[in-house]
Amino acid sequence: MLSIFDELHLVNNLNYRFQVDSGAHEYIILVCLTSLSLLRSI
Repeated sequence: MLSIFDELHLVNNLNYRFQVDSGAHEYIILVCLTSLSLLRSI
């Protein structure tokens, strides 16, 4: 399984790939915030 840091690294890579699409950009930010929220709940 990926650690939270690996997931955030992948999110950053996707962010660069899809930065042209503002919709995808917002989705990636939402995923990042969701991941951080899940980390806090552990």
